[in-house]
Amino acid sequence: MFQTDYQEHPEEDFFEEETEMEYRLGTVVERPDGSYQWLYSMDMRKNHSILDILLVVFSISFLIIVITIVFSAGIDFEVFKILVLCFFLVFGIVLFSYWLVTSLQGGSYFMNFEMDEEGVLFQQVTSHEEQERLIASLTAMLGSESYTYSSADTGLAKRNASNAYSVFKNVKQVAGDREHNLIRVSSPFLVNLIYVDDAYYEFVFDYIASRCEKARIIPG
Repeated sequence: MFQTDYQEHPEEDFFEEETEMEYRLGTVVERPDGSYQWLYSMDMRKNHSILDILLVVFSISFLIIVITIVFSAGIDFEVFKILVLCFFLVFGIVLFSYWLVTSLQGGSYFMNFEMDEEGVLFQQVTSHEEQERLIASLTAMLGSESYTYSSADTGLAKRNASNAYSVFKNVKQVAGDREHNLIRVSSPFLVNLIYVDDAYYEFVFDYIASRCEKARIIPG
C-alpha cells in the first residue's frame, strides 16, 4: 500500500484562503459533500503532452503492424519503401489533425475534473456556455456559505463514453509528470490524464495515490 504523510483533512486550512472570491481556473474546490472539483485550461501550443501520447500510440501501433507483416509474409525493398511512406504519411496526418484541433479550439483545451473517495473523473468541456456555467457554479460555491449543492451543478453525474472515470480500486499505476502538470492514472484499458495546477499538484497526487492501494506509484 502506498504510504503518505497525508492526513485525513489537512486541506481545511489549505482551501480556506480560496473562499469568498471569484473562481480562478485551476483552483481545487472542496464541495459540501466532501468531494473535489477543479477546471483546467491547457495551452495546447505550449503543453504537448497529449500530442506526445498520440505519437507514442501511433508509433507502437505501426511497429506492431510491421512486425506482423515481417513474420507472416516477409519483407522486401519495395514493401519496405511503402511502409516508410505510409509511416510518414500517417505521422503527418496526426500532426496536421493536432494543429487543426488546436486552432479550432483557440489553442486551449478546457477540462473539468472531479474526485471523491471512490475515483476521479475527467470531462472535456467544449461548449463556451458549459464552461461559463461551471465557472459560475464554482464561484457561487466559493462565495456563499448558504450555497445549496446539487450534483446537477457539476459534471459528476455525466459519466458517459465521452468522459473518463477511474475507479481507485481498479487503478494499476499512478505516475506523476509535474513538468506538464499531469498525473497519469492507469487502469486496464484506460489511461486517465489528470491535469492539476502547480499549487494543488502535490495535494491531488497524494489524494489519488493514497487511495489506489493496488497501484504502482511513480512520483513525478
